[in-house]
Amino acid sequence: MTASNEKAAGAGKLLRGAARGLIWSVIVAAMLLVLFSLLCYMMPDPDKHLGTFGLAALYISALVGGISAGKRSGIVGGLVSGLLLTAVILIGSAFKESGADSFSPVIASLLYVLVPLTGGAGGLIAGFFGNNQKRKKVHAPKRKRR
Repeated sequence: MTASNEKAAGAGKLLRGAARGLIWSVIVAAMLLVLFSLLCYMMPDPDKHLGTFGLAALYISALVGGISAGKRSGIVGGLVSGLLLTAVILIGSAFKESGADSFSPVIASLLYVLVPLTGGAGGLIAGFFGNNQKRKKVHAPKRKRR
């Protein structure tokens, strides 16, 4: 294999892992949003907890997506998965109706930057504990036949 083929194979592995992480992020986010909305519905004043539960769902789903992507391509896969999730959020927020935003633009930008970092942390976790580690193979000596 030439060097360019190896780079292309590595980039393909990275993008497949990041796409897998994005899919898991969206699935987990949908489940958490349903669960958290039910929890908010049971509270006496749900309005004051909506932002907290929404951010929790966002960052938990980014972490799970980073772990899923990191199993294939490590911390870089988690970062790319987080960047893809941020792009999906930004595209989705372009379609929302204008209204009162609960965060200032500086805080909102910081929250958007934390999504890829959370995905990278998930990739780091998967790299340490997953199958991504390159482990040294230990060969046992061959037994002598009698």
